[in-house]
Amino acid sequence: MKQWDVYSLYDIALSLYLAVVTEIIAKQYKLLSTHKSFTNHAHWVIEEPGWLEIVDNVYHDKQ
Repeated sequence: MKQWDVYSLYDIALSLYLAVVTEIIAKQYKLLSTHKSFTNHAHWVIEEPGWLEIVDNVYHDKQ
């Protein structure tokens, strides 16, 4: 296995772990906060297709 393959697997595993942990925390604090998950997006949303949907959602939640 090549070195970049190991990093790719690590990145996928970490992303899945963080998604699960985020869902658990969101459920515990659902009375105090809002959580919405957007599929097929990474952490750098502003350069991804569909980023306007996320911005629109955040903008309307703040009003």
